[in-house]
Amino acid sequence: MSKRDSGGLGCLVVSAVLFAIWGIVQVEPELPDVPDVPGEQLVAISIAILGAISFFGICFILLKYQKKRKRRKRIEQLNQQVEETAGRIAQCARNNFTAKACSRCYESEVEMVRISPSARSILLKCRNCGKEQWAKAATENAAKILNDDAHLGGLLVRLGQLYEENVTASIVFPVVEVREDIKRERLPEGVRNEIWRRDGGRCVQCGSQKDLEFDHIIPVSEGGANTARNLQLLCEACNRSKGAKI
Repeated sequence: MSKRDSGGLGCLVVSAVLFAIWGIVQVEPELPDVPDVPGEQLVAISIAILGAISFFGICFILLKYQKKRKRRKRIEQLNQQVEETAGRIAQCARNNFTAKACSRCYESEVEMVRISPSARSILLKCRNCGKEQWAKAATENAAKILNDDAHLGGLLVRLGQLYEENVTASIVFPVVEVREDIKRERLPEGVRNEIWRRDGGRCVQCGSQKDLEFDHIIPVSEGGANTARNLQLLCEACNRSKGAKI
């Protein structure tokens, strides 16, 4: 039996008792079993009993109302916390993961499906066509999404207990391209010397000996390794013009 049903049953019982007492008062002059009790006294006793039952009935109703009021207030507080936490997750996903517009319909609004165990990537689904894509972590702050996700899960459990059913939350946001800024591993000294000797201490494109930089032929963002075969010397100008192109 649910709480709502038990409350309704309680009201019915109280009503039945009150109705029975009212009937006793109405037929009091015809009662053969209480000849020694004056009619006025019997009426007074009945009224006192009726008043006591009414008092406890009113207290019961007030307690039920107060309980429901606290429940509604708690639900409002949890819903607000869920909305705020979901917003933080969406902001973190938008600012720290390399999501792109849908490659099928080119829409940019996505819904977050799940987070990888170490927060190195998140699975996103296009809100328009349903196509899914994995977006990898682009900054060192990406892992913070796990804390907010765990907090959101706890809030949904508590909210589900109040609603007496499972509750979920959608994380929806428009994607923006995030530039990857995770610190790269420093090149070993031996690899740096090998590249310098091989390229003769000059830019391999223009031959300049000024402002030289070690450039990845296949960018790290595309899976390029820190090996001599994948590295070359470029001056700053040639390196900037190359960008992330292979």
